Amino acid sequence: MLLNFILATALITLLPGPSLIIILTQSLRHGLARGLWVVSGVVLADAVLLLAVTGGLGALLLASAWMLSILKWLGIFWLIWLGVGLLRSAAQPVQPLEISSENSFRQGLLTTLSNPKIIGFLLVYFPQFLQRDRPVLMQMAWLGPVFLLTVWVVFAGCALLARGFQQVLNSAHGQTWLQRLSGLSLICCALISTIQ
Repeated sequence: MLLNFILATALITLLPGPSLIIILTQSLRHGLARGLWVVSGVVLADAVLLLAVTGGLGALLLASAWMLSILKWLGIFWLIWLGVGLLRSAAQPVQPLEISSENSFRQGLLTTLSNPKIIGFLLVYFPQFLQRDRPVLMQMAWLGPVFLLTVWVVFAGCALLARGFQQVLNSAHGQTWLQRLSGLSLICCALISTIQ
């Protein structure tokens, strides 16, 4: 069962979404270290959301349609803001960007925290791997860390893979297209969220 849980978590983590886009963008533009800071922010946000779901906040949000709607729209506006920022910076002459590890970490944290779909996902994902004859809290006490470690390893691997393409995109032309593609991808994620 544990191997199935790890494999399922790895595959779900690889699905395209805002967190993965931010990780790849930061890794391609600023190198592996910045990508890993984003990964750490994403995983911390996942841990916070997992604790919130385990503590009942997820059920409360799903029961309260207006609270979930507010959280959803905040996430949509955040993604659009990030996407527009990337598109605007693509229109300017490319210069080496100074971005701190703190900003990279914060970007990963906020992008993941502002995605309400993760709460719904966590609420329906974990019960599939819980055994009814064993205490739920004990199972969550080890499934939660395994989930977070798997997410970190998969995203770190994505950051490392993106690092391999960094030289190809080091040119001004490559950087401009990367920013445009990343900005449009984030805006598309936001727009898709409005219809679900």
